[in-house]
Amino acid sequence: MSNKNRKSIKQPVTKSDKHRRKKKKDDLSTKSQKAAIIGVYVAVVSLVVAIFFGLIDILDKSKAEQEGRESYPSKDEFQSRNGKDEFQGMDETAVDLIYSNTLYSQGQEFFNQADFETAAEYFEKALEEHEDMHYAKRDTARIHYALGIAYRYLYRFQDAADQYTKALGILNGIMEAEEISGEEKELLQYEIGYVYFLRGNVYLNDDDYDRAVIDCQNCEGSVLLIEENDGWDEWYSVAAVKNFHGKICFAVAYENNSPFPSDQNTDHNTSEYDFTLKDAFDWYNSALEEKHTTRDAETASILQNRAVVETEWGQYDQAIKDLEEALTICQSVPDRKQYNMGDVYFDLALAKLYQKENEDGNALSDQETLDEYCMLMGQALTYTEKWFGEQHPKTAVAYENFAFALLIKMEHDEARGYFEKAKEIFSDLGMEED
Repeated sequence: MSNKNRKSIKQPVTKSDKHRRKKKKDDLSTKSQKAAIIGVYVAVVSLVVAIFFGLIDILDKSKAEQEGRESYPSKDEFQSRNGKDEFQGMDETAVDLIYSNTLYSQGQEFFNQADFETAAEYFEKALEEHEDMHYAKRDTARIHYALGIAYRYLYRFQDAADQYTKALGILNGIMEAEEISGEEKELLQYEIGYVYFLRGNVYLNDDDYDRAVIDCQNCEGSVLLIEENDGWDEWYSVAAVKNFHGKICFAVAYENNSPFPSDQNTDHNTSEYDFTLKDAFDWYNSALEEKHTTRDAETASILQNRAVVETEWGQYDQAIKDLEEALTICQSVPDRKQYNMGDVYFDLALAKLYQKENEDGNALSDQETLDEYCMLMGQALTYTEKWFGEQHPKTAVAYENFAFALLIKMEHDEARGYFEKAKEIFSDLGMEED
């Protein structure tokens, strides 16, 4: 059971009922009668067309409201909405920049709502507007890597890596070609390290360990340039880089020792790395030391990763303790930071099942244990679907995992329904079943 792995809002048409009075005139000529008949016919057809398109507008508006999204406005629409007078005296490039940055900000809002598809659409449009702005290179780079982050959550790993690479090209070009102060240079180097961190993580997601290792080495020196991040970015810190180290070590160690041949059948040679689970565990501990008493989403992620190692080692009590703490943290942070809550529930379900089996070898016949296991897997599905949406590979895997839990409980009919749902999502995404 593997766990590795949103139309345009139109204004509604206001319709008023029009009542026509017909007067009979005995002295109308035949020609006038025909003209009147044609007029009535045209009016009826127009009314039918108006109703038809009015219904379409209403349905589109209803659907858009349900999705909670709005199509991005054209530049003319944007200027019109904000008042033409506001842009008086500005040259075209300044208007373009304001428009592009507005699209970027709106994309960030959709991203924070976990609507990654719409966020990507806004970032793509912002990038399109930014392409010819040679005076705003750094902003262009930031849109590239924001788009890369959205692609990563959509599991478009190669597209994400391409966006990060473009951002790095721009930022490194600024570093080499422009005269900048020492403080600005540090900030720029820190930002470059952040993009290496992003790209390395997406390489790891795509099982490209060679490139993940290189980017991890590239980012670890840069993160030390600014000891206090001052909120520049909440995801890039010394602890985050150490957590990244640990994830690489775990992935390589797991693959090298996996009992499943499919896990060892990759295009990248992991045998040249001698990483062990102990290496991963040490990195996670070091990352937690960096957090001190801070309990945020990053802390929860590190605790979860450490618990996976502890589960592999059979240290179920400690794994459950770490996972329950991670779960408590996840429940205390804003919704937009609950990105790994589904994974925590999944790992907690497995740890508790293995613990019971280790204690008395009776886990699969103990109804209370199976009920809790199924409940936790159901929560894993709920939060995975809430964060990633229904049409996502990770959601399909969560359906699959929940189906296995039902199967273990001998609830075959229910399990079949969830297996079929997983198969449907995989099929809609053009993917094979897990």
